[in-house]
Amino acid sequence: MKKLGLVQYLSLAALMFGTMACEMDNLEAPAAAITGTLYDHNGLPLQIEQGKGAGSIRITELSWLNKEEVVTSQELNVKFDGSYRNDKLFAATYLIHPYKGAFYPLDSVEMKTIVLKNGATAQVDFNVTPYLEVEWASEPEIVTYAEGQHPDGKPAGKYFKAEATFKRVYKTVTNEAGEEVMLPHPSVKGGTLCVGNTHFVSANNRLGDYYSTDISVTNTQEGQTIRFIAKRDVEFSGQEYYLRIGFKSNDTDQKYNYTTVKHISLKTEENVETEE
Repeated sequence: MKKLGLVQYLSLAALMFGTMACEMDNLEAPAAAITGTLYDHNGLPLQIEQGKGAGSIRITELSWLNKEEVVTSQELNVKFDGSYRNDKLFAATYLIHPYKGAFYPLDSVEMKTIVLKNGATAQVDFNVTPYLEVEWASEPEIVTYAEGQHPDGKPAGKYFKAEATFKRVYKTVTNEAGEEVMLPHPSVKGGTLCVGNTHFVSANNRLGDYYSTDISVTNTQEGQTIRFIAKRDVEFSGQEYYLRIGFKSNDTDQKYNYTTVKHISLKTEENVETEE
């Protein structure tokens, strides 16, 4: 039998690779889409962080499941207003549910099975029960401190001040005996003020020199007004600021539940607006 020369061998390998590439190129590109919103116990969009810090939407493809295959779940990021979207999914059947957020985990009954089709967008919303309901106690404002008046001993100047309250939210489920039972609530652990230049402001996206740590908060402070004062003075050089307060519970993931976002514009005059 005649041996192949190096040039012939490389030519044959290139031909085989090209054939395989053509076969792979014939696979249909992902063209199915999914969108939705997480709503809280009051039917309002869930106030959380932008991106992975908020938790995620976990999707697991069911179309190819069998005893010999392991399917890796995907996790879709959630926006600060509880919404999510992905336009590049393969047409298939998926199990989908919110995952690792500042809310009670969903049981199997609350998860959803959906069929995604190419060229179509599936709307899949969820109702979740957050650990905490966080509300503004007053409009955030800029206050002036004379020398020696700042609570943390900071220099004289103008500082952001914001106040909020939290309320623990409880979830009731039906056990195997048909009885309604209340799930345990993780203790409240801390709170923080977030100051940023965009409405995506949160604990993982803020101007850290204004505020970057948590204060200690306990269950006994439920319903009380909790005050936050920035650690540095405000820059008045025509800036736009966005503020938000978050409280977190001492569960495994320790994510924050938040207020809505407030907007303070210093371009023309000091005013505060609520971000819708």
